[in-house]
Amino acid sequence: MTGLGHDPRSTAENVLAQIKLGEDSRVSVKEAHFDQKRVSAPRGESVANELAAFANARGGTLIFSVSGDGEIRTPDRSQMDALEEFVSNICEDRIDPPLSFFTRRLPLPDRRSVLLVTVEGSALVQKSPGGFLTRKGSTVRELSSPALQRLFQLRGRSGLLGPDLRLVAGTGPNSLDSLLTHRFLGSRSAV
Repeated sequence: MTGLGHDPRSTAENVLAQIKLGEDSRVSVKEAHFDQKRVSAPRGESVANELAAFANARGGTLIFSVSGDGEIRTPDRSQMDALEEFVSNICEDRIDPPLSFFTRRLPLPDRRSVLLVTVEGSALVQKSPGGFLTRKGSTVRELSSPALQRLFQLRGRSGLLGPDLRLVAGTGPNSLDSLLTHRFLGSRSAV
């Protein structure tokens, strides 16, 4: 299960239970504030960092609009529209490469509702305004240089080359053993 929002088994009870338990490696909460019908908080940079960190890990869900102490503040329909547009703009303009996401407007008991924004673990390495981030428990952390290099190697489409594709300093065609090269190339042409 990547996150609450993308899983059809996600019920209001599951989401309420998660909110009560708090954040973890796959779930984060953000309280949204509005100026008219425009999102005034949280800051776009904060949302970009959270979503990119989820994508660089194994995916996760951001739940809008829940305060840090777990109080649900139900956005109305036009505010949910504004939140979706806010997230869409962030994923397109503040995360490189642009990040795909799913949303789900989930009704809760007592006429409350939340917006779930879910991202899958990405096939690419995502960069946000905070840099190359990942999720460690309930926190967002910057990837160390070795961890970032390994993530680029695992994801494969990075601009960084894996160890079997890197040039070795001081070598060239004349430094190869001709007998081994001939054997290797001969086995390739038989395929």
